[in-house]
Amino acid sequence: MKRNPRVTRLLVCLAAVLLSAGASLTPIRATAQTAECEPQHLANQHASVAVFRKLQLEVATLMQAQSEAILEVDHGIVISSMDDGGFFGPTGFLGKRMDKGQSAIHAMLFAGRRLPLDEDAAARLSEIETSAEEIVAIGHSMVPLLEAGDIKQATGLYAQRSVPAQMAAVGAAYTMASGLERKLKLVSLRCR
Repeated sequence: MKRNPRVTRLLVCLAAVLLSAGASLTPIRATAQTAECEPQHLANQHASVAVFRKLQLEVATLMQAQSEAILEVDHGIVISSMDDGGFFGPTGFLGKRMDKGQSAIHAMLFAGRRLPLDEDAAARLSEIETSAEEIVAIGHSMVPLLEAGDIKQATGLYAQRSVPAQMAAVGAAYTMASGLERKLKLVSLRCR
């Protein structure tokens, strides 16, 4: 069985065109992949995840300080650390913890804004900042209420304003951190 010479030439030309097209596309793919696989880009992504996880943790710590202060005043027991809460009392510990948390959150927000973030991540940082400021302000306004023994009003502030602010802040931080982690996992598969 002999092949037609025209068909053979056509197949050879088609193979040459396909090989040359494939060879010209390889550098474009490699260039796009190297930009995504650069160590600095990967380090920035990991740093962004760390910032959002730390913000999530710090907001949870502020909420814990508020709930511990309410319980300590209500029941007259010391739950917080004996190093801090035992010395300063529940309301003193709450005030100090709010100040320390506010400083830590501002430092993490500053570090996050120095990273190359997209618009969504920058908007989430602003959302976290607003919610964290609300939590800190409520914590400071709870101190005089707890000192006066007005536990119901302090608990109402906690439930009506701190909890929704916490949900917004933690939700934004978790959404960004988990989304960035997912992207990092996919990038690590592509960059092998």
